Amino acid sequence: MHHNHTAGSSGAWPILAVGGVLVVAVLVGVLLYRQLRQPDGLSPEERRRLGPLEAEVLALVRQRGAPVSQPDIALESGADTEEVGLVLHDLEGRGLIRREWSREGQCYIVSLPQP
Repeated sequence: MHHNHTAGSSGAWPILAVGGVLVVAVLVGVLLYRQLRQPDGLSPEERRRLGPLEAEVLALVRQRGAPVSQPDIALESGADTEEVGLVLHDLEGRGLIRREWSREGQCYIVSLPQP
């Protein structure tokens, strides 16, 4: 007597194959999304064009979403205030940030440019 063990499972493999393809497609999509949109808020183009400290400072300002002082940026980045000042001047020249002098705090306050 011959038993056909595959008869019951032959209908299941196409469903499993399609499910596997969908899982792979979703994983690839998630990885591509994460590659293009990092939590630091920088685009791939900005990551290529900016130096390490420039990228760090811009990411810090974007992540804050609120104005931040130049001394606080220096403190968080570990760079000295003068170096951060040069970076901020460069980023402002590129239109990526906005600086305003605070008489009260005697320092620059950095924010994102208005659209």
